[in-house]
Amino acid sequence: MKVQVCVDWSEELGECQRTGWIDAADLVHSVSGMSAEDGLKIATAILGLWALAFVARAIAKAIDLR
Repeated sequence: MKVQVCVDWSEELGECQRTGWIDAADLVHSVSGMSAEDGLKIATAILGLWALAFVARAIAKAIDLR
């Protein structure tokens, strides 16, 4: 996926003078120093934990209703 980025920011005018397009995976790598694959692993782990918490909450509600 491509994202639009500001390539030339003017402090005087407070606005972007020139924009460009960059691959989102490259942007993540340049900002965080991690590869897109590492970022995907982290996102997958976070979503997995969220899903586990959602299921645990649903089970707790089901037990409480009985």
